[in-house]
Amino acid sequence: MLAAEVAAGMNVSLSAYEKFEGGRIRLNPDYIHRFAKVTGSDHRAIQLSVMMESPAMALHASRTHLVAALLLCFREACSSSHHWMGAVDFREALRVFSDAFGQLKELTERRQRQAAALMPDEPTDRQDPSL
Repeated sequence: MLAAEVAAGMNVSLSAYEKFEGGRIRLNPDYIHRFAKVTGSDHRAIQLSVMMESPAMALHASRTHLVAALLLCFREACSSSHHWMGAVDFREALRVFSDAFGQLKELTERRQRQAAALMPDEPTDRQDPSL
């Protein structure tokens, strides 16, 4: 999307949007929510990426709503039987989460390979030697 389109969708001036995008104004949840709504992004991923000072997280996770999925699972675990959470070992949690993200990566890469195999080869600029 063009900056002017995003600014219009957020109902802010282009200069205000450019300041927001460039990090020249203090981020506020309202702007983040508006931006996410206009761009179809996950506001949670954007907010978390700001907290963790990781622009790459915002870029990669906001489109997939991965943070939303993670938080929904966490909320479900908390609401169903949270008594066990106080006894979770940090290293075990880190291993389990790392394994889960590794599985997601493998599934995604497999899906991408399968999709690529279905796509015809891209045309080349070289002429057919049989002509």
